[in-house]
Amino acid sequence: MSACTVPGAFMAAPAFPAEADARIRRRGELALMLTSACVKAPPSWRVADEVDECLLDLARSAEARVRLAIANRLADCPWAPPGVVRFLAGDELEIAEPILTRCLALEEEDLIALARLDGARRLMIASRLRVSEAVVAALAAFRESEVLDRLARNDGARLGEASAADFAAVAKGERELQIALAARDDLTAGFARALMAVAAQTVAQVLARRFPTLERRAVDEAAAGALADAAASDPEAEAARLVARLEASGRLDAAFVLRSLAGAPGPVFDHAMARLCAMPVGLWRRALGAAPVRACALACRTIGAQDRSVAPMVRTLTRQGRIHAVDDSDLARAASAVFADYDAAAAGGALHALGGGASIAA
Repeated sequence: MSACTVPGAFMAAPAFPAEADARIRRRGELALMLTSACVKAPPSWRVADEVDECLLDLARSAEARVRLAIANRLADCPWAPPGVVRFLAGDELEIAEPILTRCLALEEEDLIALARLDGARRLMIASRLRVSEAVVAALAAFRESEVLDRLARNDGARLGEASAADFAAVAKGERELQIALAARDDLTAGFARALMAVAAQTVAQVLARRFPTLERRAVDEAAAGALADAAASDPEAEAARLVARLEASGRLDAAFVLRSLAGAPGPVFDHAMARLCAMPVGLWRRALGAAPVRACALACRTIGAQDRSVAPMVRTLTRQGRIHAVDDSDLARAASAVFADYDAAAAGGALHALGGGASIAA
């Protein structure tokens, strides 16, 4: 008898809503009790991970009102469980708001990752009491007027030169943003040059009085660069600028390369990998086309990634249609051989040679 003809009397009985509701309420109560205990005193390092995992499990199944209560309680707790606050920061905006705007338990790398989610979260992050240069650069890269204005008026936001081009590109057409930036007393000379290049005359005069040592030629050069940056729409150029900003701020590393590949297909991965391997992006692409698995293994060895990173990299590139599928056993052998035969420096040399058309005899 098919499933669709089974008489109703023989079908499995549904769960009782009252029982399910009671279980959810009980788990919510436990979550709030555990949250209160966390807030009162930091847990011992011996059980901190277990507390984090337990509260995270309870929070995931809790009602929205319970999650909001947890977020409000943990927002001002310096030792809040990191897994839980990361989960809440990605929750509904009302729940995420206290965590994103106040929670000190979020690390810089957490905030940079959260900045990629949506504009509402970026605006909340821009309101934090302290916003590091690296996080400002991550927020500014999206060039959203409201976010940049919030950062410009936030005395706790550190505006570094890595974000100067993004601020200047938006400020070019927004005098209020120019004024807010010019009013800050922590601008570096480099940031001021970028702003002066696009600022209205009155704002430029204010900056000129504060930075009398700026050379006119330097300002003119900054103007040309800022205008070119603002007008650019080439994905390759945008990727190159992003990677350059990350390198300048010390945030370009193997972890970023791997994350950039996991995101939407685009040139950022190629530019980041090429920059870390100290080679032109065209040379990296030729190496990848010549021997995909060997190129990925050599690159991972060069940038300090682990050998287990090679397989996911190759599989992702295969899914993106950039390379042909490779048998898992062949992939594992090739990666192991490269990591056994080369140190980072030698792998970099071999990768350059591969991109240049050198022989790749096994």
